Amino acid sequence: MTSLNTEFENFLYAPVVDQDGLSLSVISALARQGLDPWEESARLSGLSEQEAANSLAATLWTTASAHLSPEQASVLATQLVKRLPAPGAVVEPPGMTVEADVMVVWLVYGIFMGLASISGAAQQTRYQDTVATVAQHESAAQHQPHATEAKVR
Repeated sequence: MTSLNTEFENFLYAPVVDQDGLSLSVISALARQGLDPWEESARLSGLSEQEAANSLAATLWTTASAHLSPEQASVLATQLVKRLPAPGAVVEPPGMTVEADVMVVWLVYGIFMGLASISGAAQQTRYQDTVATVAQHESAAQHQPHATEAKVR
């Protein structure tokens, strides 16, 4: 269960490198490697500082190798892991978890689809009413003699 834990914000939003005027943050670097940033932050905070720095350095270098040498990634990672909370200091906040966020997304999706189906049914009813009105006018027009037929009689 992943929690959007605020204890990791200082670490996750720290800048890693500027790429073409845009700052790459730790959260971006982790996400680009297919890692859940909060899970990886929790994993790193459970390691020794040296182990966390080595692991993070490998991730940073893999992500930003065009801008960082392995040595620079190592130095940067050593600085960044100091922003992690101490092991055991991470407490689950009383806020929403990712699972709750997913439920909210599905609830909003369900409401949207329900409204779309109601709207579609209303559109269908209006369409059927229009078709019926046109059919009535056509039927009435067929039963009335045309002006030229009336003159001939």
